[in-house]
Amino acid sequence: MSAENVRIVKRRSEAFNHRDLSTYLMLSDPDIVYVQPPELPGASSYRGHEGIREYFDNLGTAWEGVSAHIEELIDVGDAVISVGVSSYRGRTSGVELDKRFAIVWRVRDGKVTRGEFFFDREEALRAAGVENGRPVAESRRATNQKLKRGGSLGDGA
Repeated sequence: MSAENVRIVKRRSEAFNHRDLSTYLMLSDPDIVYVQPPELPGASSYRGHEGIREYFDNLGTAWEGVSAHIEELIDVGDAVISVGVSSYRGRTSGVELDKRFAIVWRVRDGKVTRGEFFFDREEALRAAGVENGRPVAESRRATNQKLKRGGSLGDGA
């Protein structure tokens, strides 16, 4: 199932870059939630297909030439993390901006149900339940076993 989730997220990214709203919505759950990072000026959450339409409208009002360049798709089971760079050009100013992103996409039954935006890859991994390259529960078990063997967290053993 997770390879399918990666494919869905990739198709949505392509639809976003082509402003293909119908495909984007087709791959989105009707109750989808988008959560923008609080450090983003004017950050908001968008809900449902209407919220997605509002998000697209808001992007188009302030920016032109918005695109997302995916560098990495990380499969974490029921979630896929897309990591890359978004490029923007101010509609009136013409100012160009590139911003790194990491988005945790939750997928269920072939539809994206939630997108949570981060500016930091490691923060997105933690939000998706991954720590030190492993699921959080597995990482904590390994840390606890290491400590029981008398190791310390900084000794690399």
